[in-house]
Amino acid sequence: MLLMVSVILVPIVLGIFVYILPRKLGKSVVFAVQAYLALVIASLFTRIVNYGTFHAVLGGDDPILYVTLRGDRPSLIFVGLSVILFFLAFVYAVRDENYCNNKFLSLFLVLQGTLNGIFVTDDIFNLFVLIEVSTVLATVLLLFKRDGRNAYDGLFYITMQIITMMFFLFGIAYLYRSFGVLNFTAMAEIVNAGVPRETLILPFAFLITGIALKIGFFPLFTWISHAYGNPSAPFPVLAILSGLFVKSSLFFVIRIHTIFYPTLDYTEFFIALGLITGVVGAVKAFAQKDIKLILAFSTISQVGLITVGIFSGSVVSHYGSLMHIVNHALFKSLLFLSAGMIAKTYQTTHVNEIKGLLKKMPVTAFATAIGILGIIGFPFINGSISKYWIMAEVSLTLEIALWVVNTGTMLVFVKYSTMLLGAGAPVKVDTLKNGVLLVLAIICVSTGIFGVPLANYLFDVNLTISIGSFITKGAIFLGVLCGAIIINRTFLMKTDALYKLAKSPTTVQQSCFILVVFFASLVLYGFVR
Repeated sequence: MLLMVSVILVPIVLGIFVYILPRKLGKSVVFAVQAYLALVIASLFTRIVNYGTFHAVLGGDDPILYVTLRGDRPSLIFVGLSVILFFLAFVYAVRDENYCNNKFLSLFLVLQGTLNGIFVTDDIFNLFVLIEVSTVLATVLLLFKRDGRNAYDGLFYITMQIITMMFFLFGIAYLYRSFGVLNFTAMAEIVNAGVPRETLILPFAFLITGIALKIGFFPLFTWISHAYGNPSAPFPVLAILSGLFVKSSLFFVIRIHTIFYPTLDYTEFFIALGLITGVVGAVKAFAQKDIKLILAFSTISQVGLITVGIFSGSVVSHYGSLMHIVNHALFKSLLFLSAGMIAKTYQTTHVNEIKGLLKKMPVTAFATAIGILGIIGFPFINGSISKYWIMAEVSLTLEIALWVVNTGTMLVFVKYSTMLLGAGAPVKVDTLKNGVLLVLAIICVSTGIFGVPLANYLFDVNLTISIGSFITKGAIFLGVLCGAIIINRTFLMKTDALYKLAKSPTTVQQSCFILVVFFASLVLYGFVR
């Protein structure tokens, strides 16, 4: 039990102390925490492999009356992923004098603790508290450099997050009034024992609406341009926000739906929502000119892809989506951290103003190329394995739709890859940051080559890859990629029509209206289904 609690409390408590420690000692504490967490996660995961899922009840023996933490494979996999990404983000940031002071290290470490708590908590009210705290921490980190643009972006972001969490709180209150428990496991048992379907619709709609905005489901991504488009937002924070924060919310959409299913079946709703989110996210990403926003909206597109796989009804697609959450966190963190080095060297984030990356920053360019190949699903890079499984056992219609989403991703990153080409002379870059990029690039390649045994060990499943099917899908991939390059060069790059779609509703009133429409659609689907 103490080990489970320490996964949350050690980063939070020591993160608070880091604020008052000498800077050099504070940095040492940060890395010591990562080493400790790595050992703890290895120990806990070994216990799960040997004995299965377990619960740690804090303060007593009754999981209904006391705080309960859940140790299962997905939750500990994502906590382990947080250790890898936070460690590399700390190494990346450690020499940056612009923002990497004790305050930044303290807030970043506390954010890690709250995210770990989100993954392992088995109590819905604790989930609410942890999400709220992590949202505040993320906001402060995004606005670490204060100026006029930061103040407006921060106010918009935190206002929308608070409003949506009110929906989540209403859902919690409704559930507690109906069931008298806040424990996920206990709620699942009550629902399975037999609950009228109509009783579950409103609390489900409130909970999903409260968490859907953090994920960025269509059309709830109006905050993206304010969070990621902030000129002063540190790139390590953006990497964690895209790689882990969004995924932690998606993780609990899956858990919440699992609790209510099959009494309340929203699988078709989420499949449709995932496809729309995937396509619109790709279109929005292509319409951007800021590399941070290109990467941000491409995350939304990938979330749509993952959502379809999760709710497709196929076991292979489900675990392929879970693996893609891991893979996406890796290659998207790589892309954001490399973008940080690019922006610092070129003093701009405008994709059309960045050329000659291969000649000016060859190591950074190589890492960027690996990230691009990962996200488009190039054979033998990690994204290709998880995307193969997502499409493996779905219907032909759904597979075609998923190829449409991936084609959108290809179009986006064909455009993004134009930064690699052009004239230039080598420039001096931070070797430590380049080292972080190379480590992430190696991980992306390794988890592609050894993706099958890795996924089977992590999730305790028996996923396989048919050589013939893999070659066929690889040939389709290469054909679609060639088509994406041709379309990009002959048509899309010569028209400004899509760039008109770059702007999202920017007022709180417009965003709140969209939020209400999303909630109403959930309720309506529940009653007419």
